[in-house]
Amino acid sequence: MKRTALFLVIATVLGLGTASCAEDHGSGDSFRAYIEKSNAQWIDRLDIRPGSASFFGSSEILVMLRADTPEDVFADFQKRIKDYDPPFGSRLELQGLAANGVGVCRGDPAAPAKTKLRTQLQATGKSLAGTWTCKSGAPGDNIYRGSTETFLADRKLLNSLPTWSEGPEIQLNAELEGELNEPRGTVNAILQDVPAGLESALHAVSAREEIAEWTFENRVLTIAVEPSTAQAAIQQAATAAGGGLTVHVRQGSVAGAALAPEAAGLRAAFRGLPGVESVRMGSGKWITVTLSDISHAASVVKQAQNQPEFTAGYALKLWVPVAWQPRNPFSYSWYGGKPTQLRGFEELAGNPAVTALDINDSADNPGLSADFKVSLNNVASLAKPLVAPGAWTVLEGPDDSQLNFHAAKTLTKESFEYVKNADQDEFIKAWNAAR
Repeated sequence: MKRTALFLVIATVLGLGTASCAEDHGSGDSFRAYIEKSNAQWIDRLDIRPGSASFFGSSEILVMLRADTPEDVFADFQKRIKDYDPPFGSRLELQGLAANGVGVCRGDPAAPAKTKLRTQLQATGKSLAGTWTCKSGAPGDNIYRGSTETFLADRKLLNSLPTWSEGPEIQLNAELEGELNEPRGTVNAILQDVPAGLESALHAVSAREEIAEWTFENRVLTIAVEPSTAQAAIQQAATAAGGGLTVHVRQGSVAGAALAPEAAGLRAAFRGLPGVESVRMGSGKWITVTLSDISHAASVVKQAQNQPEFTAGYALKLWVPVAWQPRNPFSYSWYGGKPTQLRGFEELAGNPAVTALDINDSADNPGLSADFKVSLNNVASLAKPLVAPGAWTVLEGPDDSQLNFHAAKTLTKESFEYVKNADQDEFIKAWNAAR
């Protein structure tokens, strides 16, 4: 999704001394009045956030401007930020300006080049899909953040700009977060040196095996795949697709850490099951399985119970996207033994009244956390039969209501460790009446 706003990032420092101005308390009133004196029509909103040292009262300010802010207005904001003289004792420091997803950060030697890049993006009506702005509290530390998908899209976008190849080289450091079915990635390279072969190689590998993570550094692409018995074929495909790019394919991690000998076979046992969309072998002998829907959860757990290698020390995590909450999948963690809360997970995950769900099915430390869009008083009879006795239970509902307690057949007020905006007496009555 393209960015549609311009961000002005103002990082925090610790203010020394005292002053009577409101800005000392993190309100940013002085800066607000200053920055809105002219060109205010381009300002979408002004956000004030706790800074990295918020326990000392520091703050950072985020000014969001329209994405179509002209070049001369952008330059005016740059000058006004440079000229801003904060009141004595202010705990605000202006760190940089960003537009169309590109940050022009104080202390960054690439600031002139990134300003030019921002101008090209604005002129073509484009914005980065990821964000490449200033990191709070660290002048010059501007890291591209997004996903593998946004990075590849942005590389294509930049290469499509009319004068991009003529611009000065820009050093890029990228940290790409992995999604459910998308790998983690890092880039440490001159941005113009990132070749088309990188995307081709990644696609060639992902067509044959799931990618766990990848990195591009020193003009070398290293791709770590999930444990597989077909690594030689995957390496051959990656090399062919790279178009001269040096590509190394490893198993497990880009560091080449040793994998358990049973990892590839154990993973294969889950991959062929109906409804399984992804199987990832994590650290600490975790197997993470993403399902298409909740109806397949029991078959995956049963398969794990039938695998001697799994019962010898592995744990299972299930991720289940639901139609009414597609970006917040429900999770179930199981450590072997009897899956006492699997039925509860199945029933709650199939209930549209549940908007978030996380179950820890452990004999030693059972737990359930769930958000509901109905009153918690109506949840008691639904949740009680599905929660393991003794499970640490966190229920959240509308109007910021919340109840934290250890589940038991009979609850009293002493059973609760936290109550917020909820009718505790009515909940206890409904819970104790439920079978």
